[in-house]
Amino acid sequence: MPSSEFSTPPLAFFARVASSPILSRANWSTITPANRSRTIRANAGGIIEQVQADRTTAGGDVVYEFVAQPSTIYSFRVSSYYGSATGVYAISATPAKAYDSFEANETILSAKRIFEGAAIKAKIMDKADVDYFVVDASGAGERTLKITIANNSTALHPGVHVYDANKTEITSARNTTAGGDLVLDIKSGPGPIYIRVADYYNSDAGDYTLKVVPQFLAR
Repeated sequence: MPSSEFSTPPLAFFARVASSPILSRANWSTITPANRSRTIRANAGGIIEQVQADRTTAGGDVVYEFVAQPSTIYSFRVSSYYGSATGVYAISATPAKAYDSFEANETILSAKRIFEGAAIKAKIMDKADVDYFVVDASGAGERTLKITIANNSTALHPGVHVYDANKTEITSARNTTAGGDLVLDIKSGPGPIYIRVADYYNSDAGDYTLKVVPQFLAR
């Protein structure tokens, strides 16, 4: 939604914004009513999650961020917070494009390919986000791999599930400490393995670095 300028009465102005249908992953978006008056105290409320952002200073701006689901239309309103002043303001809705380069990878069928020994930087965008990766592990027989999650946040509780070439779960591990790292040694047969990364409690988000390193090849 491009920036548009309006004059508001003490009541409310309603508008709608549609999120992008291109990505299957939710994307952080920002609604910004920029105050163009010295009198209006802005109130930006969204039907989304029934929350609102307020600025009680006359002439102040408001910035409200939220996670927009794909192909969804959201309604929001702007009004004078105290219902007593009028003024001109400009409003815009801007996609933050906060997703990492591996999105969309929310299912095992959309797992993104990574390579042994490579440290890849990824992100759990919000509490509902899940990342899947697939590694074409070397060797024809059973082998041991070390999976490392280096937590680059202070909030994420890393949880990992590992699946074999048949997409059957082999093992799982988690670190229930916010900001904690995770190291997991696994044994798997030939063929690719799939790795699922998420917040263990489905309550927080954060950046992390994933690395898969072969330890030895079984004879």
